[in-house]
Amino acid sequence: MNNQENIIEIKNLKKTFDNGKITALNGVDFEIKKGGFVSIIGPSVSGKSTLLNMISALDHPDEGSIKVNGYDLRETKDLSHFRSREIGFVF
Repeated sequence: MNNQENIIEIKNLKKTFDNGKITALNGVDFEIKKGGFVSIIGPSVSGKSTLLNMISALDHPDEGSIKVNGYDLRETKDLSHFRSREIGFVF
């Protein structure tokens, strides 16, 4: 059994666009352990950028939860602190 703490926890993440006509994410679930390495791959318009935008709190899911380093992004009020200290991306 692996007791490492989860650095990212995604549960039942859903996101649609164009008033629900376009489904970008439909019930995504995964965990990333501290020190883990993950690649997000897929064809064009498969939801990769949408997922990363939600993990970085640049966009919000229609349903589901995102926790990054203990921050529940639905409840985090100081997103500027979160973005400057807890997460970063190189595109």
